[in-house]
Amino acid sequence: MKNRRWKDLGAKLFLAPFFLLSVALAGLAIHNGVQNLQTKNWLSTKGRIVKNEIQSGRVQRGGGGSNTKNIIIYEYDVEGRTFRSDQIALNFGGGPDHEPRRAIYQKLKNATSVIVYYNPKNHNEAILLKKIFTTNLIWDIGFFLAWTSIVSPFFLMMYFPKWIVRVGRGRMWISILIGLFVSFMLITFSNGGEAASIQILQ
Repeated sequence: MKNRRWKDLGAKLFLAPFFLLSVALAGLAIHNGVQNLQTKNWLSTKGRIVKNEIQSGRVQRGGGGSNTKNIIIYEYDVEGRTFRSDQIALNFGGGPDHEPRRAIYQKLKNATSVIVYYNPKNHNEAILLKKIFTTNLIWDIGFFLAWTSIVSPFFLMMYFPKWIVRVGRGRMWISILIGLFVSFMLITFSNGGEAASIQILQ
């Protein structure tokens, strides 16, 4: 009996870090979403495009996959002072070679002036678009769903076996498969529509 208890305790301790990672991924998605939401109160001004490039490279030496990053620098004036920024949106950095980043580059390719949104509390902080569900946030949600769907059956069987009996293993596995499918769709076809949200001035 004691050996069984020790084995159960060991299994629970082994699974705990995987569950904590799910909590961390959820926290990251919520944190980024709240940050994006706060930009709704930022003020707008006219900005000037200084540099617009797109940079692509391999994720790792000799490995598959590529990483794409927009390099955009723009200037804007607030209360008689000139500021410079390279942020497109909060929590929107480099990532897989998806269409959103190339679409932004193409839209700004021949542009000279754009609408810039700056933080009224910190004029050094500015972005080109105010959007809650950016491509990166959609990825965060997708990775959270994927990881949680993989870990949850082991977690439920170990910590809540009676709940599984009551609900049924079939329903549990159907829910997990739906979670994996949704996360796959989010990660594979994510597009926050950032390019369409950027406003160019003539």
